[in-house]
Amino acid sequence: MLLLVLILIVLLIVWQARLYKLEQQFARLRSELDDVQWRIRELAADRRASDGGPASPPAELAAVPVPAAAPKPATPPPPPLTVPEIPSLPATEPAAAPARVARSFDEPQRAAGTEAASDRVERAIGERWLLYAGVIVLLLGVAFFLRYAFDRNWLSPAVRVLLGAVTGAALVIGGRRLAAVGYRNYGLIVAGSGFVAMFLSVYAALNFYHLLSSPAAFALLIVISAAAAWVADRDVAPALAVVAVVGGFITPFLVGRGEDAQGILFTYDALLIAATTYLAFRRDWWYLNLVSFLFTSMTVMAWMVEFYTPAKVVRTELFLTLYCTMFLIILRAALRSDDRETRRASEVLIAAPIGYHILSIAILFSHIEPFLTYVILATTATLLIAERARQPVLRPAAWAGIALPLGAWLAAYPSAPLMAVVATVVAVYIAHLVAQFAALHSDQWTRLDIVLVHANGLGVYGALYVFLEPRMAHRMAALAVALAVWNGLVAWWVRARRSGAALHWGAVAGTLLAIAIAVQFAGPWVVVMWGVEGAAVIGLAMRAGERWFRAAGWALLVIAALRWLSPDVQETVVSAAVLANTRAVSGLLLVVLLYLLARLQVRQREDPSWGRLERAVMILGASALTIAVITTEIRAYWAVQALSGDTTDVAREAMLSAAWALYAAGAIAVGIRRHYAPIRYFAIALFGITVAKVFLVDLATLAGIYRIVAFLIVGLVLLFASFLYQRGRE
Repeated sequence: MLLLVLILIVLLIVWQARLYKLEQQFARLRSELDDVQWRIRELAADRRASDGGPASPPAELAAVPVPAAAPKPATPPPPPLTVPEIPSLPATEPAAAPARVARSFDEPQRAAGTEAASDRVERAIGERWLLYAGVIVLLLGVAFFLRYAFDRNWLSPAVRVLLGAVTGAALVIGGRRLAAVGYRNYGLIVAGSGFVAMFLSVYAALNFYHLLSSPAAFALLIVISAAAAWVADRDVAPALAVVAVVGGFITPFLVGRGEDAQGILFTYDALLIAATTYLAFRRDWWYLNLVSFLFTSMTVMAWMVEFYTPAKVVRTELFLTLYCTMFLIILRAALRSDDRETRRASEVLIAAPIGYHILSIAILFSHIEPFLTYVILATTATLLIAERARQPVLRPAAWAGIALPLGAWLAAYPSAPLMAVVATVVAVYIAHLVAQFAALHSDQWTRLDIVLVHANGLGVYGALYVFLEPRMAHRMAALAVALAVWNGLVAWWVRARRSGAALHWGAVAGTLLAIAIAVQFAGPWVVVMWGVEGAAVIGLAMRAGERWFRAAGWALLVIAALRWLSPDVQETVVSAAVLANTRAVSGLLLVVLLYLLARLQVRQREDPSWGRLERAVMILGASALTIAVITTEIRAYWAVQALSGDTTDVAREAMLSAAWALYAAGAIAVGIRRHYAPIRYFAIALFGITVAKVFLVDLATLAGIYRIVAFLIVGLVLLFASFLYQRGRE
């Protein structure tokens, strides 16, 4: 309780410091105004003395000219300054007048500045810091006296509580009267300490002396909080408003007996949020809403740690939804305010829907029907808010915020009801699709929507595959074909509105067809999916000129290549034929995609240096994947032959050397014919690797006819490559 008192005092001190700064600024402006008036009078008196005029200034001297650098023609002259009538001054010599005026002007100014600085320091110490110190010392003195009296039983418990309450009420009344007669800061601090004293009195009556029941103490604390809010509103005292809000929220903790009263507690907090919101917008005290949000969050978390059980999930979720809705309404009203500071500070309330979503996912995850219902309602509500508030970024945020927990839930509950899960996944997909159509028609289409087209179109198949594949694996290819046809129809329908967007739905359709083929033939469909999707994204990015989107396509292609190199894809099936197996087909598909992209890149009018670099990466990547496929197939073939007990290492190494050399020779021939240096460089590097293998590996391991064949083939190929270079030079 002492810590709470100190916190409230600190808040009052901060509030008083802000008022002190404003008073300083006002005092400085008033001092400058007095100096200007005094200077005008001195200049007028000096002119009269030098001209030998009458004691009262004539009408033509009422306006004192102020020298300027250059007059502005377009600006009208300022109105004349009226100088009040000044009594006559003793005659002085004209020559001595300017010096006298200068001395009389400079010296008082320096003296006034010195006195103003010392006066400000003295006033700060005397009026404020002595007040703060006095309040703290007085509270501690009263506390020590009461403790001394209590230890000696001078006062009964009832008298002690009554004394604290009466003292608090007297401080409130006296503080308000002091504030009304001109001692505002002093009086409001005294009144705030009075409310704190009353809070402590009720708390002591309940928990120390057991003079009150919990309902009675709860009612008294509510009355005290309401009184503090009324005083804050009537006297325009924001610090007292903070005291009232904090006191209202800590009231349930002060009177709680360790019993679970969720309905009463959460209903009380909802009413308190509404009351705080009314006071905050009535007086433009926006920070009260932040205090309300902070203490509401603390109350909810404290209750959940102590009392939450899965049986209370529905009621808890309803109250959380109510709180989130209220703070969203507050945020919407604050963002429409004309005050920039209010808008920026209220952005903190965006944490309300984020925290609500995380907490809802956590408490609903183990409940099938509530979780699926929440997924649909949360998606729909977020998309509606995004459309009404014209915030396109909320659409991909809504998709990511739902897709990730939904995917985890599908993997955790594979035996959930079939129709409920399928309906939920399809509902989320359709909600996002409708939102994208609305964005197309309302010109809210952004780059993030392009990403969302691919994520939503492929995500629905991924979610259904995870859930349905264990039950109906034979229908997954048909499902992919059906979704591909649907995306093709969407692309055809959208093309009239935005042809660029239609291409992305077409790319999703092509990717789903590739997945259908891979799934039907039991291939590594993940490689095919990433590869086709990555190639489609790169192709669309080329046409749209979006390098950021092209980078995403390259990331997908790299993922596909790495996935193809993984051990589960590279494993050898005994019954598989050379090149007629899923591993080779998926690898060659990546090669074909890279060559197609390279051909498409030639037709693009882009930066020449960037285009040449990207095309070289595509062709060299295709060549490297081709060598990887050839090497994998040769090793797999001889691994199958070794199962019969034959020694195959010699034949395998000879075939690898010959295959590498032949491919390198073909690459050199193509590079010379096409006048394309990167492929020739790749071939030369491959030749170097082949020659190194021949002398370091084959010479030591091969024997007999295999060594002869390997050396003859590699040597002839090298001679042929050299001849191609000689002919190319001619």
